[in-house]
Amino acid sequence: MVPIVVLLIVLGLGLGWQCAVQSTPWVLSLFLPARLTIVIGSFYLLAAALTGCYAVYELRDPGLFLACLVQGFVGSWLMMAPFSGLKGSQEYDDLLRVVGLMLAAAVVVLMLSLYLRTNISQAILELWLVLFGGGLVMRIPKLHSRNQL
Repeated sequence: MVPIVVLLIVLGLGLGWQCAVQSTPWVLSLFLPARLTIVIGSFYLLAAALTGCYAVYELRDPGLFLACLVQGFVGSWLMMAPFSGLKGSQEYDDLLRVVGLMLAAAVVVLMLSLYLRTNISQAILELWLVLFGGGLVMRIPKLHSRNQL
């Protein structure tokens, strides 16, 4: 029962993050100092990723994992907020899609790692995450070359 509840909470948080980024007012990009906001958001996201991995792999604590997930979503929102003035452009939509897919893949791997305890399953999940991230990164130059034509 607990894995289902945690999964529903994770899905709700992911949907909330997507809605929060999509509904960020463009005026916010005029007031926020871009570099400072990106640095603060990067710090939040990095701290959340590290403590989330610690919560999953060492402590096996779903509650701490969810708290780290909220902190990571706040950090990624802070990183994306200075670019809210670009909303509606193809570059912004592509960037948002890639960032969302990378965050979703990392959350899925950590979520499954919470409940799968064998070494082979951990190795398969981490290999999938690396290959998925590599596939997304390989797609980025195609997105930029398509937009420059």
